Amino acid sequence: MGQEIIPLGANNASSKPQITALGIGGAGHNVLRECPFSKVALKTSRDAVSDPSLPLLTLENDDVQYLSSISPELVGSVEHKSMRKIGDALNGADVATIFAGLGGECGSRLSPMAAFSCKKASCLSIASVTMPFSLEGAARKSLSSEALPKLVKSSHITISYPNDGLMKIAPDLPLNSAFNVMNFFMIKPILDISRAIVEEDLPKLKSNINKTQMRVGIGRGSGVWGEEGAIQDALTSPWFDFDLSSVETALMVISAPNADEYTFKAVMKHLGPRIPNATVLYWTIPNVDEKLDSEVTLLLSCPQS
Repeated sequence: MGQEIIPLGANNASSKPQITALGIGGAGHNVLRECPFSKVALKTSRDAVSDPSLPLLTLENDDVQYLSSISPELVGSVEHKSMRKIGDALNGADVATIFAGLGGECGSRLSPMAAFSCKKASCLSIASVTMPFSLEGAARKSLSSEALPKLVKSSHITISYPNDGLMKIAPDLPLNSAFNVMNFFMIKPILDISRAIVEEDLPKLKSNINKTQMRVGIGRGSGVWGEEGAIQDALTSPWFDFDLSSVETALMVISAPNADEYTFKAVMKHLGPRIPNATVLYWTIPNVDEKLDSEVTLLLSCPQS
């Protein structure tokens, strides 16, 4: 099979796509507060969570319950006012990103429906969602286990973050502070992609990444070989808890002083042997300030839960 390499963002003269962020439920609304994009907070009429600082779209709970009961394969044939409302709220966006916590009723029921509404509106649909701790109650785990496959089938990219990984990154922090760390990890890949992506990238991403569950690693390195340190750091991610040789798709943003094709080759020297059969799509972002650290944000496809 072998690797396939697809550079992105090559035509810097191409215009930037419009990005809209949708936050669902309490967890999604928390991330949305730190989000610089056009944003809409989604909730159901049954959900009491509300933040006056966020633009709010409320959907009837009965509608959400009905639409969430339809399989992803059939929901595309359904015309419904709630799905149209989500499409209208995107306001012509080219990229829609969904932030939510799976396990709660609102996030679990509404996220797949929102993701499909985004795809139906011709957006590149990226979902960034947390999964319950392994010790959480059976009801929350059951809801998340049911919602995740539907979300993956409804999105182009679903980035999943099992909360257990958070405890490996921030074992000594109080839970509220640890959740702030999780907010950083949920939004960082989207911010990096927004810096690099151009409109010409959208068809390449849609054709090469669809219905894909991914996990993230973020690394930083300094000095002459900072990009190599950054990729090695990214590969230590607690969310890469699966066999990397099975990875089919990788999406990567490399930010480094004067980053170019040689920078990418230096990164692939460490990454390539770990994902020998993957299609690798990547951006390089050159920093004009050579004193800045190098960073790598790496998304790898993983076995669907």
